[in-house]
Amino acid sequence: MNDRCRQLGLVLEELERRIDAVPLVYCGSNQSNREFRPGDIRIFRNALDALPTGTERLMLILHSAGGTVSVARAIAGELRRRAKYLVTTVPFRARSSALLLCLAADEIWATDTTVFGPVDPLLKSKGAGDTADGPRISVEDIRCFREMAEEWFQLKSEESNFRVLSLLSQHFSPIELTAAYRADKYVRKVCRELLGQHFPSATTSERDRICESLIRGWGGHHEVIAMSDLAALGLKVRAIPEAIFPACNRIISDLQAEMDDPLADTCRALVLHRRYIAKYTAPSIDSEAKGKPSDRKVNARAQGAHWLESELTTNARTAE
Repeated sequence: MNDRCRQLGLVLEELERRIDAVPLVYCGSNQSNREFRPGDIRIFRNALDALPTGTERLMLILHSAGGTVSVARAIAGELRRRAKYLVTTVPFRARSSALLLCLAADEIWATDTTVFGPVDPLLKSKGAGDTADGPRISVEDIRCFREMAEEWFQLKSEESNFRVLSLLSQHFSPIELTAAYRADKYVRKVCRELLGQHFPSATTSERDRICESLIRGWGGHHEVIAMSDLAALGLKVRAIPEAIFPACNRIISDLQAEMDDPLADTCRALVLHRRYIAKYTAPSIDSEAKGKPSDRKVNARAQGAHWLESELTTNARTAE
């Protein structure tokens, strides 16, 4: 993996000369469907701190299925802390909260086949247990239940509304319904906040309209939003310039080929620029590593899952 990343480092250097901005890569594995997690925030901060002093223009090359909304918001904050100008380039996919992260950019570059996805939050459903990959349900599906009862079956009376709530309560506990309500409010807050970075001249009503569409305007959480759909909403999105598309495509394709290779190491995600590399490896269970910042040792409870950071030409160190 490191040899390939060193080769990609040369590609990133050439890319930097072409776009007058420093490329920073985040790539999550397709095979494991790896999502944003709290430990990613520190990795982004470390990657940004490793950039040359005075770096103010960044291009994030993003490939992600999404993940925790608050983590996407925090990563966006780290990027905007450093970058006066930020473009997010998405050759293949940025679903769910990864699309939220895109909203922190001044511009979004994509292709006609790039897969974006709605930003409505997901909650674990009953039977998911403690596993991160258990069955999940969209908060928007819960909220639409009452609308369905009204529109399909004309159940509009106060008594009907009470019965609808009673039916929901048979599947979701009051605490779960409250959690869904809070998650919906929070994702709307974050969406509006990040739209302020992407579209500072937009009015409150324009941001609300875009936010509502990204959450509610699709048939389900796993529907596909195309680049043209984002443009129709008024977002600043355009095609990846032809001069740099081959490089962006190669970076993500090569990293995916390595991560999805059953004979290679068990890398689940990667953050990379020409001076820095961090790999999230999980030889057994893909769970967050918890270690002491002082010695950057991986706790045994993490069962080997951790971020491994290094300069491309120096010895590696492990991180939480």
